Amino acid sequence: MKIDWIHVIILVLAITAISGCSTPGPVVTPTAVPATPTPFPPTPTATSTVVPTPSPTSTTPSSASVTISGFSFQPGEVTIARGGTVTWTNNDGTAHTIKFQDSESPALQNGKTYSKTFNVTGTFDYICGIHTYMNGKVIVV
Repeated sequence: MKIDWIHVIILVLAITAISGCSTPGPVVTPTAVPATPTPFPPTPTATSTVVPTPSPTSTTPSSASVTISGFSFQPGEVTIARGGTVTWTNNDGTAHTIKFQDSESPALQNGKTYSKTFNVTGTFDYICGIHTYMNGKVIVV
């Protein structure tokens, strides 16, 4: 009789695996050490008086000027108070516009100006509608 050793090895491994899984191991019961509460001293009750401070006067300007020169807006960012106005002046020899998401100025020739009043707080990005790489920003506080 010829013994097929592969089958014997597989049978031994299977019996070992099954017997290892079916034998319960020792049961470990965790032991907890009861915590002793640490008493904290009572917190004294503090009383305070809040004295309102007057709000500082606003230093945000109500208007700003932007010059268009060298195919750029100078300064590139202005901050004004709500209700304020920004005026752009074109000092380039080429026409430019001031284009916001919701509006656009007429084409401004050299020496011409355009003004816009901002009644809502926020940040308003704009570009030149003719030269879209030119950009600026109005911050209204």
